[in-house]
Amino acid sequence: RLYGELEAAALARGLGRLFTEASEPACRFFRRQGFVIVERRDFEVGGGAIHNYAMEKPLGEVRRA
Repeated sequence: RLYGELEAAALARGLGRLFTEASEPACRFFRRQGFVIVERRDFEVGGGAIHNYAMEKPLGEVRRA
């Protein structure tokens, strides 16, 4: 429900896409919402290797004011 409200607000403002950087577990959630993976990002934090995913979702036509 919260995600649906966020997407509706983005559409109402005329945004053409949404983007996020998602962890491994969050990636599954965003894929179910229609996001696609743009790239996997690997990096180190505190000497440990971790990764996340840059993701985006096109929202359709952008409304012009």
